[in-house]
Amino acid sequence: MHATSISPLRRSIRCILIDATLAALLTLPVYVGLANTPFINDWFLYGNGWETFHPLFVVGHAIGITRNAAIVIGTMFVVSFALSLIGIAIARRAIRPLFGVAALKPH
Repeated sequence: MHATSISPLRRSIRCILIDATLAALLTLPVYVGLANTPFINDWFLYGNGWETFHPLFVVGHAIGITRNAAIVIGTMFVVSFALSLIGIAIARRAIRPLFGVAALKPH
C-alpha cells in the first residue's frame, strides 16, 4: 500500500465532509433566493403558507408572530440546506464522467 493511498472508508468520509461543508456555505444564498421568490411571498400573503405551517406552530407551542416567524425561518433554512445538498450531489454526478473512472479510483 502506498503512503498516498486512501482507504475507501476515509475517502467516503472525506467526500461527505466536503459535501456538507459546501452545502453549509450554499445554504444562505439558496435561502435568500428561496425567500425572495414571488411564489413564497404570495403563498404567505394569501394565508396558505400559514395554514401549511400550522402543525409546526402547534408542535413548537408558538404563540405570536415572533415564534411563528422563527419556525418558518428555521424550516426554510433546513429546506435550503437540503436543496444545497441535492444540488451538490447532482453536480458531483455530472462532473464525475468528465474525469473518467480511473481518476476517481485510489492508486
